[in-house]
Amino acid sequence: MPTFLGTPLPAAMVYEFHAAVAEAGELPMIAFQFPRGWGPDYDAEMLAAVARLPALVAIKESSFDAGMTMQAVANSAALGVDRPGVLTGSDTFIFEALTMGCDGALIGFAAMLTGEIVEMQRAVAEGDLNRGKQIWDRIGPVARFCWRAPIRDFRPRVKELLKLQGHLPCAAVRAPQLGVSDAERRQLKQIAAAATMI
Repeated sequence: MPTFLGTPLPAAMVYEFHAAVAEAGELPMIAFQFPRGWGPDYDAEMLAAVARLPALVAIKESSFDAGMTMQAVANSAALGVDRPGVLTGSDTFIFEALTMGCDGALIGFAAMLTGEIVEMQRAVAEGDLNRGKQIWDRIGPVARFCWRAPIRDFRPRVKELLKLQGHLPCAAVRAPQLGVSDAERRQLKQIAAAATMI
């Protein structure tokens, strides 16, 4: 949100916004942490402020930054038993984020490999990091290919993969977004086959 751009950002401003949304929505709420500079950074003070809202159940840590992910996990843990969960939104390092202490994931990548991601999260939660890493070693290249620069192109890449999996009849995207090139389509087919997605 452009309103939240720039630093310093007063915790009261972020809290009041979230409180208004929570009151109007009367639903569980997830705060969204973007890459640094795109919106509020839920540092310890900011997270403690919004965590006072009973509606806040989790923070989607989508900074694509390992340091910020670890800090979000630490900030949440410091809030004790009733802390908000931390869900990684960083599609390119899901396994790593889970091993850093994220409770789960809230990601676009799960549209394609839901079962594998659930199994990977379960393996990490059970302490079986070898099994979790084996899954990630197989499917991680797909995420890193789809969410590489330019990041805006993850949508047509994902749609192309969903089409390859038989989940969508076509991979059309809304204008002005362009579809994938023939070369990229061939690459997607190769990495999908290597990940045993198709």
